[in-house]
Amino acid sequence: MASASDSKKRLALAIIDFLSTSLKDGTLTSEDAESIEVAQSCIADTFHVDPSDKAAMQDAIGGQSLLSIYGVYEKLKGKSSGSAAATSSTSGAGSSTSGAAKAGNTDPSQGGTGAEAEAFKSKGNSAMAAKDYKSAIELYSKALNLSPLNPIYLSNRAAAYSASHQHAEASTDAEMAVAANPKYTKAWSRLGLARFAMGDAKGSMEAYQKGIEFEGNGGSDAMKRGYETAKKRVEEEKDATHEDEADDVESARGGAGGPGGMPDLSSLAGMFGGGGGGAGGGGGMPDLSALAGMMGGGGRGGGRGGMPDLSSIMSNPMFANMAQNLMSNPDMMNNLMSNPRLRQMAERFGGGGGGGAAAEGEGGGGGGGGVPDIASLMQDPSIAEMISAGAKSKVKSSVQRAIRTKIIETYPLLAPHIDELIPKKSQLDLLKLPDRVTLYALDNQPLFWQHMDDPIIPHLRVVHAFPKCFSSLGIDRGAIRFVLSGATLMAPGLTSTGGRLPDEDAQLKEGDVAVVEAEGKEEACLVGQLRMGTEEVKEKKKGVVIDMGHYLGDGLWNMTID
Repeated sequence: MASASDSKKRLALAIIDFLSTSLKDGTLTSEDAESIEVAQSCIADTFHVDPSDKAAMQDAIGGQSLLSIYGVYEKLKGKSSGSAAATSSTSGAGSSTSGAAKAGNTDPSQGGTGAEAEAFKSKGNSAMAAKDYKSAIELYSKALNLSPLNPIYLSNRAAAYSASHQHAEASTDAEMAVAANPKYTKAWSRLGLARFAMGDAKGSMEAYQKGIEFEGNGGSDAMKRGYETAKKRVEEEKDATHEDEADDVESARGGAGGPGGMPDLSSLAGMFGGGGGGAGGGGGMPDLSALAGMMGGGGRGGGRGGMPDLSSIMSNPMFANMAQNLMSNPDMMNNLMSNPRLRQMAERFGGGGGGGAAAEGEGGGGGGGGVPDIASLMQDPSIAEMISAGAKSKVKSSVQRAIRTKIIETYPLLAPHIDELIPKKSQLDLLKLPDRVTLYALDNQPLFWQHMDDPIIPHLRVVHAFPKCFSSLGIDRGAIRFVLSGATLMAPGLTSTGGRLPDEDAQLKEGDVAVVEAEGKEEACLVGQLRMGTEEVKEKKKGVVIDMGHYLGDGLWNMTID
């Protein structure tokens, strides 16, 4: 056992290290350097220690720093009285085991464990295996009441906190665990995961690096994967601050007309603008009057329908792409206007309503107008082909880095799998879908979709590949057929017998993304953004929970990308 003199020498070395670090990290200025050097020299001479002895310094601070050790002490100060009271209470109840823990655990950093504490830990492990994270946290906490600085109990509770998305608490427990015993490498791994989930990629990388060092022999595969994932995030964050000029130049090219750019808007206006339009001369554009009528304007006599705002039409990428395809392929226009389904919709929504004229193809007096049902349109193969043709574009490298970052921020548990999902050297494709939905695909496989500025949402195939990486709810058997028919998910399907909501310490709020699993089924059937927090769902037991989701068998599930 180390003598008191040895302990004081190690403390002296830790103080010297703290002073040196404070100069390097900017806590102290260069003007203080001379005073600090004098102080370090005095401490070294007085305690007969050598700060240049790396082995002695390593033995003194154990891969930690005086500041981090003191930080753990500060975090424990508020917990000490509660732990002591719990121990006293248990002892007073006649438990000889807890009494032994109280009296015999003279060095809590060594984690002196009694049978009762071990029993709580074992029950906590069973709760973790059953994904009952709330109970696991409670059980590990009971073990820690008996052994406050046991690194194993702290590390296990950190894992439970991470699983329930309480990453700040996980980080605190993991920090205390590595301070208590830096050689317990699981705690370093859990600290790395917690920091990564909190957006501290550099801190995460440092934690995994410490774990590798203490494991020895280059570290375990799991620790190295964590380190590489964090390192890549650090590199991506550095790269993201420098936009690729070539990418910016390319994005600017689309503004002008000409080869590869958007069609000339003046020509487009003439295409949609109205007049009765003849039959198009030899080699010219086909008759566009019917399409103008569909859009609400002119054949003859424009009436109240009028031409819709061209800028608003062209702001929709789907229609912009549609127009470009039509202008570059006159045969497509002829085929389009001979399509009875679209002619019927043109009569109903665009130029119809003014008596029999619309039925006779005159363009008519344009009634109130309306918006075509895009979902219905997409069921027609020829129309779907026209809208989707050429809609795929490559994602800029800087944007792809940002997408990877956003995915990990939204779904931290996907972090270890991000390179498998979207390899760094890969090239994402972007597709604009109706209703301002953006789809991201890789090698013609849909991965994620996003509605405007809402959270990015995984395709169900991604959910099925990594089911433990997403927050989930459960619906009862009776709700399955409604969900799979595209109906809005309502609260009763989650609150009735067979449904499932998260535990109290893992509640989801309005706007969070949730995966919906079905009673008796293994794979998720729906993923979408919550319109109501789970606490409110539990309280009200009624109302809309998900109204715009991606479900098994829908168009996104069956979509093919060429």
